[in-house]
Amino acid sequence: MYSLSYLYQALGDNEYADRCELAAFNALPVMTTSNQWARQYVVLANQPFSHPLSGEVPFFNVGQDGIVYGLGKKISCRFDGFTFLLLADKVEDGYWNYSLKMINWNSSASASSLPVWQFYPQKSQPFQTIFSFRSKRTRTDARTESHYPCCTVNLPQGYPKFLSASFVHAGPNGLAHALLMPAHVTTTLASSTSINITCTTTYPFHNTLHYTISASAPFSFHIRLPAWSAPLSTSLTLNSIAQSLAPDQHTGMLSLGIPAGTNHLAYTLAPTLRIVSRANDSVAIYHGALLYALDVGESRTVMSSAPFVANNYTHEGFPPYTDPGIGTKDTLPPIPVGAQSYNLSNTLPWNIAIDPSTLSFHASHNDADSDSEGEEYILPQEVWSRNGPPSFITGRGCQIEWPLDKGVPAAVPLADAEGRRVCTGPAVEVVLRPYGSLKIHMAELPVVDLGRQGWGV
Repeated sequence: MYSLSYLYQALGDNEYADRCELAAFNALPVMTTSNQWARQYVVLANQPFSHPLSGEVPFFNVGQDGIVYGLGKKISCRFDGFTFLLLADKVEDGYWNYSLKMINWNSSASASSLPVWQFYPQKSQPFQTIFSFRSKRTRTDARTESHYPCCTVNLPQGYPKFLSASFVHAGPNGLAHALLMPAHVTTTLASSTSINITCTTTYPFHNTLHYTISASAPFSFHIRLPAWSAPLSTSLTLNSIAQSLAPDQHTGMLSLGIPAGTNHLAYTLAPTLRIVSRANDSVAIYHGALLYALDVGESRTVMSSAPFVANNYTHEGFPPYTDPGIGTKDTLPPIPVGAQSYNLSNTLPWNIAIDPSTLSFHASHNDADSDSEGEEYILPQEVWSRNGPPSFITGRGCQIEWPLDKGVPAAVPLADAEGRRVCTGPAVEVVLRPYGSLKIHMAELPVVDLGRQGWGV
């Protein structure tokens, strides 16, 4: 995500920004349980279960528990809900040093502000904002944790870095929203124009973004149009007046002049179902910035609490220790009962081929066709849970012969010379949900023509 956002700022190719959003809204959330208490080390595009593998594994340097959601064996950890403060301090003209500080990391340190990361200086606009989410601060023995601890300790970098690249300067008197997300920015442009912008949205789950913009003087505002949103179907209003859309063909940026004072802007994107070809006559299904995957159901069982024993001390308590990185605390608190490892099993067939002609998108009543600020959809706190997102796709498919290879689904079975696949049962209704919300899933699906099979559509 960081590299893709940097490439977009440096080269201006709209595809880099689109791919950055795909990573933020798909690849990142699928790696953790919805409450972010457990993570896996690797993920498979077609992963209908999550449990320790046996025998030979389909990885070069990842062991048998690489696809397990958990915290591994014999790990001593500390977890807290943090609030992060993202700051930008001027280093030299045009360059800003971003740092991320965590605030109120526990009740006994309510006034503390501990540095977590210091980013290299980069040429971008200064701003600060509060970004709150559950994070994991971890003490770990890398020799005994289930795979490398980098996934655990690096998790909090993803969305803060994405947020830090969301708004960027555009010339001496311009500001651009490059990576779309809810955000707030306060800055002063090189022209000395003071700007305060709040973007309210449930994007990427819905596709309308509302901006409240206050400016001390007129300035140029730019909003990126993703490549998947057709300009003729996209709408943009400034103070309820429709604006013409002429996006830059390279950057995807739409430009409009914002007068001094307080202004309101509504921006509604126009996604459609995108069926993208994959290997072996398979497809991936997208709608907007979200990848959709086959819902294979989920049965979740908690693995033994034995993994939460560290150095012969149980999870009820740990010996005193000294760690300046955690402030003045001198004891490691108990590991919360919510920190567990899981076996996830599918409850629905996973060996499904779909007929793309039967796919239909469904969403809440106040989706992209609504630009009323009074109809704000409230997302659940754990939006990346199986039933958390307000959208899904229905269609029809059938089971096919699809073996396992090294404990996981083999490559998508090839169709015959005429591009046909044989169903092993009748056509069935299938549901696809956002990939990030399905911890077990099938995201690259073989294609079948149910009409040719005789099942109809």
